[in-house]
Amino acid sequence: LGNGRICPPRILFSETDHDTFTSILSMPANCPVLDDIICENKRKKLAKFQCCLKMVELLHQRGELNDHCLPHHKRLLVMNDIPIKNRLFKLCDELFEKKNDSTMEKFPKQIALFPSWTTDSSNIWYLYRISIRSEKDKFGFIVPTKLIELPNFNLYAASNEILTVDVAYVKTVDYAEHRHELERFCRFLFENVLDEITHSSDSILKFDIEHSPFKCLPCLLKDTDEIDEERMLSICNRLNKPVEDYSQLSDDELYTAQHLSQKIFYMKMPGGSSPKRTSDPWEHKKKIETIKTYADYFQEKVPDVNIHRDALMVEMKGISKPRINYLYSSPADKKNDSTSTSSNQPSVYYPIELLHYAPFNVADMQFFHKLPSILVRITQLYYIEQLRTLFATHVNNYSLMDVSLMRASVSFTDCLKTMNSTSMECLPRPPQTILPLIPLTYDSSIAMNQPMPDILFQAITRRSCGEQVDHENLE
Repeated sequence: LGNGRICPPRILFSETDHDTFTSILSMPANCPVLDDIICENKRKKLAKFQCCLKMVELLHQRGELNDHCLPHHKRLLVMNDIPIKNRLFKLCDELFEKKNDSTMEKFPKQIALFPSWTTDSSNIWYLYRISIRSEKDKFGFIVPTKLIELPNFNLYAASNEILTVDVAYVKTVDYAEHRHELERFCRFLFENVLDEITHSSDSILKFDIEHSPFKCLPCLLKDTDEIDEERMLSICNRLNKPVEDYSQLSDDELYTAQHLSQKIFYMKMPGGSSPKRTSDPWEHKKKIETIKTYADYFQEKVPDVNIHRDALMVEMKGISKPRINYLYSSPADKKNDSTSTSSNQPSVYYPIELLHYAPFNVADMQFFHKLPSILVRITQLYYIEQLRTLFATHVNNYSLMDVSLMRASVSFTDCLKTMNSTSMECLPRPPQTILPLIPLTYDSSIAMNQPMPDILFQAITRRSCGEQVDHENLE
């Protein structure tokens, strides 16, 4: 009932400050019951069920449903009994949608392109520098078409540390000259460093550099702003590289164990008071009776590797990868410190023959995992700056300030959480964060005589206030 082609029913959820969820059911204007239904429960699903049940009860009271909770199909209505707005919705349905009640609605998926493609098949691409002000290393990326000038923006690291990112055009490069190194480095990044994006159990993504609509290839830069092919190659060569000697072990490196099917990253622990050797008795469960020592256990695990029978083993502790989302600030907690090892986690001992270098060291791990968030922000700002320019071109009272004159970085925060409490004193109850709106805050000096970019950003990227960002809408 009331499921019109133009406005379907909507359900929004919000979390309360006492560990429950509020569900809000809103029906379209062609429904006999126009009031929102609000229910609260400890579980989202139950709150939604309560809203639906309450709506069924109201529709039954209005005579729209019979005692079996089914619509009165044969009930006749006089045209004058139908409100004018309901008739308008029905008319719009008939004009724009030639469908019956059993028609399956299909919305074609549009592939978002970045940057906008041209028919130019030239090998001349454009090199940009990405500088994180707290980082010594510099990312770069190349794109087939030149971007409009982008403002700097903020990322949010552990303990709510704010990282300012600058994007600057450097020069043109010959893509054919660097193609092999760039494609190899990109594949290494997305298949081995950021593999939780492409190789996780629920991922539907795959790395396809030829057919991808996202033509933005990251790279590393030297201090001279030249592509650092030597360092990119050395990082790619780490893949499955074995540790050959104890002297190669370093506190700044990360390692993997060859015999483990699950990819776990380890840091070398400082020399302890009780080092272990491969000849020491095996202290854990035995699958077979022939396992007497550590060497016996690991030799049974990896029979094609020769384990020395009386050699010093390496004490290691596992670490987790850093969080991959730096887009929004989060409360400071221990989980954000990716390189810290938990004191509750026991050390493990491995023979040197089983250790391989991880795809990255400690510093590179923290550096590379900021890349997805940076690329998301660059994509958003690329479209938003075009949108601001479009408004300035066609709306007379919209004044556009040049990006280079902006003094403050673009920040992304939840406007309903950071809203000034003094402006809410007139409300009968404290404000709650119901709508997950994410504003895009620019320098306040450009706010005069124009709608702010955060309004454009939210209006264009959402079909409703309950949705997350949709880049297809933005494009």
